[in-house]
Formats: sequence, structure tokens, C-alpha cells
Amino acid sequence: MTYRDGSNTHVMHKAWIVRSKLALTLFANALLLATPTSAQQKNSQLPSVIVQTIEEKDVTPEFRYVGRVVARDTVSIRGRVSGILERRNFVEGLTVKEGLVLFELEKAPYQVVVDQRKAELASAKAKLVNAEADFKRKSSLQGRNVVSEASLDES
Repeated sequence: MTYRDGSNTHVMHKAWIVRSKLALTLFANALLLATPTSAQQKNSQLPSVIVQTIEEKDVTPEFRYVGRVVARDTVSIRGRVSGILERRNFVEGLTVKEGLVLFELEKAPYQVVVDQRKAELASAKAKLVNAEADFKRKSSLQGRNVVSEASLDES
């Protein structure tokens, strides 16, 4: 039978049958060759098996890179006074809390100033006691008209 496009289905059908028979023959031959004979089965040994103990390990991947780390936040610390640094009370790179003493300066020069101011305060208190006593004495004398108004005002 011939179609309008000129193809011959009978020839095509026959070619398909020939190809199918050829494929079936090749498959059967391959199957026969793959099947061992009884002599081959007796001589063949069992396959060897490797046994290994399983261990639990940390398999976290490790990557090494060359790089440079820069702090996200930085703080500049400047002293209000000058002096010799005796101690640093923090570890660089760690977080510090509010109120933490970061540095300690040499105390001797500042202690001298504190002692001087305490001596000046004691002197001023002694002068106040003397001035109050002088005022009290002149107040009592002024009542008897022994001291002038100007001297009382000065006291």
C-alpha cells in the first residue's frame, strides 16, 4: 500500500520486523554468554567484603582565608588630666561596662594637691572661728559704746 506522500508502509513494516528479530537474537545470545556453566559456578569464589568500624567525628568544614578584621565600632579615650599611666584595667577587644575604671594614673602628684587643699580648708576654718569670736566680742563692746560702728562692720 502506498500513501499520498509516497511512503510505502509495507516496506517500513517489514524493516521493523527484521530489526526486532535481530535485537531479540542479540539479546538471547548475550543472555546465554552471561549465564555461567556449572563448572564455572563451582570454581568461582565468594566476593571479598571489607568490614570497617564506624566512628563518630566532628566533620565541621574548616576554611582558612587571608583577611583583615576592622572593628565596627571604635571609641577614642582621652584623659581630662595628664599623668603617668600606672595600670590598664581592661582587655582590648572585650566589651566594657559603664562605671568601670579603665586606667589608673600615678597618684602622688594629685595627692600633694589634695593635701594642700585640705590644709587651706583647715586654715580657712580657723580664720572663721577667729572672725566669729572677734565679731562676738566687738558686738558686746559696741553695746557699751566702746567700739565704733566701722570696727564692728569690719568684723
